Amino acid sequence: AAEPAPLGPVQPPPLDRVQPRAPAPPQAQRARPTKVPKWVVRYVEKNRRALAGLGCAATRTYGCGSNGCAFPCRDRRWTVKVTADPSEVGMSQFVIGLRRRGVSVPGIVKFHGVYRGKDLVVGPRAWVIVREAVDPVPRETPSSSPVSRAISLLARASAAAADRNEAAEAGDPRGVSTATRRFREHLTRASRLPVAAPIAKTMWRLATKEGLYLEDVRRDNVGLVDRPDGRRLVVMDPGGQLTYPRFSHFPRMVQEEF
Repeated sequence: AAEPAPLGPVQPPPLDRVQPRAPAPPQAQRARPTKVPKWVVRYVEKNRRALAGLGCAATRTYGCGSNGCAFPCRDRRWTVKVTADPSEVGMSQFVIGLRRRGVSVPGIVKFHGVYRGKDLVVGPRAWVIVREAVDPVPRETPSSSPVSRAISLLARASAAAADRNEAAEAGDPRGVSTATRRFREHLTRASRLPVAAPIAKTMWRLATKEGLYLEDVRRDNVGLVDRPDGRRLVVMDPGGQLTYPRFSHFPRMVQEEF
């Protein structure tokens, strides 16, 4: 993947002028207005120069959630995510590691890297993830469209994955078997839809080869990207509800500073 173009020296506006909406170019993700958490404002201010080195001025956002915000890069093929969610960081690293070993996980966004900046004195520990930009699924997408049907099947598979994980933690083999069967059935149906096939195959591969059952595949966590074989859905945040105690083989937290 091409590296984001560095911005070089910038003269950013005051942080209190950070805007919750970014002007989106054609085929770029669009965000609903959201409030920027105060800790994100302080983190961006403390790491302004390092973010600029990644090609991100961080003066506007694509949107924010409870764990952080996504910012556009100068090279609009990339997005910078400031996150306080360790599962998102761990899974992003894990996916990067899989791809470096030649393992195909086409249903998850492409990552450029995961970085640590200067930590806040008061506030959550945060990291920076550079990933490819995606187009959100329009809210007005008809329920009968292939994209909506695909998301519905993937969300059902994700719910079955959550049930399977809960049953495994509770030591309920019958519950594990029932949930795993539902998980497989929903992914089989989803894999027949070209737009959903990458995610379906990736979820199945992670489950059967890595023991990772993704629980947070839903409309707000998938986006559309252009691939050589057409328009496809990908998972934006592969962490979601996953927690470290559940998987002993999770990678160590990122130590690379930017």
